[in-house]
Amino acid sequence: MLTRDSAKGAVMAGCAAGSIATLAQLLLWLTFTDSLPAILYRDTRMAAAIALGPQILAAEMSLWLWLVAGLLHFALSIAYAGMIQLIQYATGRLALAQRLLTGAAAGALIYVINMYGFTAIYPWFTVSRELITFTAHLVFGMIAALDWLALLRWQAGPCSAATTDEAGEKADHQADDLLPLQPERTSAMNAPSDTRFDPAAIIEEFLRIIMIPDPDGARRFVSPDIRIRFTGGRAMSDIAECSAFNATRYSWVKKRFERTEVVAGATPAEAVVYNLGTLYGEWPDGKAFEGNRYVDRYVLRDGLITQMDVWNDSAEWLMARAGLTTP
Repeated sequence: MLTRDSAKGAVMAGCAAGSIATLAQLLLWLTFTDSLPAILYRDTRMAAAIALGPQILAAEMSLWLWLVAGLLHFALSIAYAGMIQLIQYATGRLALAQRLLTGAAAGALIYVINMYGFTAIYPWFTVSRELITFTAHLVFGMIAALDWLALLRWQAGPCSAATTDEAGEKADHQADDLLPLQPERTSAMNAPSDTRFDPAAIIEEFLRIIMIPDPDGARRFVSPDIRIRFTGGRAMSDIAECSAFNATRYSWVKKRFERTEVVAGATPAEAVVYNLGTLYGEWPDGKAFEGNRYVDRYVLRDGLITQMDVWNDSAEWLMARAGLTTP
């Protein structure tokens, strides 16, 4: 759902994209034209004329014009960035390259709206139909498409451990059986946007969904080239393989979260997350068990799980049940 943080993310995206796109346009003007500062004054007057009327186009530059033009520029930037963020929200978690591509496409669309739509009301903008203005719009779209809400969350404490008993209680009260997952394979999708900015929340939501079981839903959290190393060093390439293996070991099994920890030094581009707790369920003969310790390690890149390592006490417990070792 959209939250207050979502609005903050849109404001951050709009201010950053508006500033960086303007800087890019200034650098392009400086590099490829000899029109500065006249062209900057021209565009400032044109922006101010939206609010003050076309008579401003011939006015002398003043602090008032700079202020009005700046306020309009950033108001429109925030509005456009908010729409781009909504697009990202609707499409779910995208990798960085996908965000930049969709952002560039949105920037191109905004250029068409501004230069060919708004000119029906503000015809003086037709003189800005040029490659440099188009490029600045592409830059704007790409910057606005970045995960600015993630940066907001990281500033609030990106490397702190997410440790809660509530997570474990939540897992206990949900239909989160691991088994049986069907070993079907579908293309990877993107993680839901309500957890996309928090590595610990991504992992806990992934575990919750995979334990429903909902393999298609869980695949939205993983990269297409995920590498899985399961107990005993078993290499896997699809999350359904984990459930297929578990089906040979347990009648059913659930996880009770104890804590989820994000390793210090994490960034939005890459984070390492540990989820620790205990397993409980039934062995194939129907005998119940609980307190089976587990540790999962995950590597997230651009919010998608690219590596998953799993350890637990099950092998030792099975050996003890078979009389091969002392409990």
